[in-house]
Parts: sequence; C-alpha cells; structure tokens
Amino acid sequence: MKHKKFAISIKGGAAKGLGAIGVVRLFQEESLQPEVIAGSSAGAIVAAMYTVGMKWFEMSRFVSQFKLLKMVNIRSIIKGSSVIGEQNLREIFSNYFDPDLRLEDLPNKLVIFTSNPKTNTRVYITKGNLITALMASMAYPVILPSPVNHSGQYLIDGDLTSSYSTSYLKTYGVESVIGIRSQSPIPNLRKNAGYLSKINKVYGMLKDGIGINADLADPCDYEIVFNPKGQSLLNFGGVGDTSDRVYAQALTHKGDIFKVLDVSAD
Repeated sequence: MKHKKFAISIKGGAAKGLGAIGVVRLFQEESLQPEVIAGSSAGAIVAAMYTVGMKWFEMSRFVSQFKLLKMVNIRSIIKGSSVIGEQNLREIFSNYFDPDLRLEDLPNKLVIFTSNPKTNTRVYITKGNLITALMASMAYPVILPSPVNHSGQYLIDGDLTSSYSTSYLKTYGVESVIGIRSQSPIPNLRKNAGYLSKINKVYGMLKDGIGINADLADPCDYEIVFNPKGQSLLNFGGVGDTSDRVYAQALTHKGDIFKVLDVSAD
C-alpha cells in the first residue's frame, strides 16, 4: 500500500493501555508501516514490541506472561522503594528484548516518552538501553521503581505529560500523527479505597503539576480511542482477549485512517 509518511503515538494505562495491540494488528494486516513509533508507559511497551518487529499475536503472548505476583518484590517493599522490584521487571523484559539492545540500533525509529519531575517537562528518549528507557517511561511512584536514571536524568512515567507530542514527531519528516489511547486508563477511586486511593492521589498530583492541557495544545491528526471494557488495570492475562475486542473497534476507523494517510494500491 502507498500512503503518506506517518507516526503513531500510543498512551498507556497499565493492562488497559496494552489493548492498543488490537490497533497495531490493524496496521500490520493492512501493511501500513509508520515511519516513527512512539509511546508512553504501557504504550511504550507496545511501541517497542512493534518497532523490533513482533507480530500482534506475539505481543499478546508476551504481555500475558506479566504475572503481578512474580513482579512483586518483598525486599523492595520493606525498603520502601516500590511494590514491583527493579530486577524482577528487568528479567521479564529480558525474555523478549536483548538486555543490551539500544534504541539507536533498532530497525525502525522508536521514541519513548518520559517525564522529568524536576523541570516539569516531557523527555524524549531516542538513544540508550531499550529496557532502561521502558522502565523510565513506566516509573510510577510507590508501584514501580521510580525515578529511573537514564543518561543522567531522573525520570518518571511518560503519561504524566499527556501530549501525543505531535509537533516533535513531525520533526522526523512525517506528515501525519495518529494518536492511540484507552478510553479510561485510570479509574476514579472512592475516597476510602485505602492503598489504591493513595496511589491514585499521587498520580493526580503529579499529572496536574506536569502536563495540563497538553493534548489541546498539540493535538494529533487523527485519534483512535478504544474502550477496554472488561479489562482491569493489572490483569495482564486478559490482554489477548481485550486486544481482539479493540481490533474490532479499530476496524471501524479503517476508512478514516485510509483518508488521513491517503492510502492507495501500489
């Protein structure tokens, strides 16, 4: 298929955000290859898998192996670091990504979004160790190892700066940026929801301080918002079924995507 040069920018939302695999499936089946693949948090995982050449069904198989109990590290909890241990997470990523793989050596252009809480800005990672970059994009206080040192900067969750970074991605020569996100990545919890309520409060405080109205200031050219109904934030085993449902939703966007990208047969 002939089409305009484009980028995709994928937001996160834990296991809900991984439903974006269903949208990737549409691109792969229609032979629509983006020039640049970008993502934040869970979206960065999908973007990385896409960039290294995984097929959508391989992606589903990979993330289904994320078992929460296997990631929890008691020693890390006792030390007050995080619920999920750094080494546990690195080992899981190492099952599918070469531990020494660097972003600049990938077959396609990958941009990983992170946030710098010191400067209240978004940071674009395009070089350096892939697994460390993914962990920086996911770094969430209390739950995941945070902050993560990448090239001398201490970084946290890329979703805390909410933009699709359309203007930045277009510096790579693409004509269009397609944004992909879950309809409701973070639930509104009751005030008495205990530990989860505290986590949600941390998210709200950080997000309000870093990325207010960023989407409105720098919108994508076309947005695919999918509904991960039935998918919990931490049930990674259900991502395969969710991505199948998201694929069905993505098909309803096919005509519009073809128009945006000016798709034509060779």
